[in-house]
Amino acid sequence: MKRALPVVLLALASAPVVFVYACSNDGGSSGAAPSASAPAPTSTPTTPESRDDAGPADATATDAADGACAFDAPELDGGGLCGARPFGSPAAILSLADAAFEVDGVGAIPPGIYDVTSGDRTTSLPYNWRETLVLDGTSYTQIRRFDTSMGNEGPTNSRSGTYSVDNGEITFVAGCAKNADGGDITAGTNTFRYEIETKGCTVELRMIVAGTLLTFTRR
Repeated sequence: MKRALPVVLLALASAPVVFVYACSNDGGSSGAAPSASAPAPTSTPTTPESRDDAGPADATATDAADGACAFDAPELDGGGLCGARPFGSPAAILSLADAAFEVDGVGAIPPGIYDVTSGDRTTSLPYNWRETLVLDGTSYTQIRRFDTSMGNEGPTNSRSGTYSVDNGEITFVAGCAKNADGGDITAGTNTFRYEIETKGCTVELRMIVAGTLLTFTRR
């Protein structure tokens, strides 16, 4: 993550927010050819020395490990308003940063269920952020709440619609948008800069949303 120019987004409460390599060795033993006068062997041949030209010994283990990191696209309908799932983690208290943010926008975003697990802010607001975002490759659902300060709980809003990724940005187009009481709120279209980081099987999605850098961790 690099520090650069600030990103300011207009819709704070309304916005929705890998690799297997194998090396093979063509090794083998070699030796000088026997002379023409050497007698033919009369005893049982000794066991040949071990050779490494059968391929990498850990190829199967590597493939298995990669397969263990495979995630199917999640079921989109989580049963809540606009099909959103319930929150999957506590609200993340945002750390105050001394500069604005920049993300590299490199990498496809794997489908999955993502929860905000940490974040940074460049202003006094918001104080914390709670969000669960479900991405299936083309469509999304979202439930979000952020608090302006400790003890001042903000509204809980849910959205769903479609999304696309292009040129280091993810764009959400909401088709459904509801508050916690089921009333309609502004749907709209919102675009955010992002980056992806993988740590073993863990995938982290970072997005800059309204002056905050949010880290979403895939379940």
